[in-house]
Amino acid sequence: MAVVFTSPVTHRRGSQPADDEAQRIRDNGGQAEVKMDPKTDSFRVHVPDGDAE
Repeated sequence: MAVVFTSPVTHRRGSQPADDEAQRIRDNGGQAEVKMDPKTDSFRVHVPDGDAE
């Protein structure tokens, strides 16, 4: 899995920026999921290897 987008957990909208980006990718036919990375305190959008834009 490749990380294509990162947003801080402390963002005023929480995970919404990452959720929006993942939805944009899915709307364009891709696969994406949002995961929280506690080590970096961020939400990260993951796509399968080879699907990174």
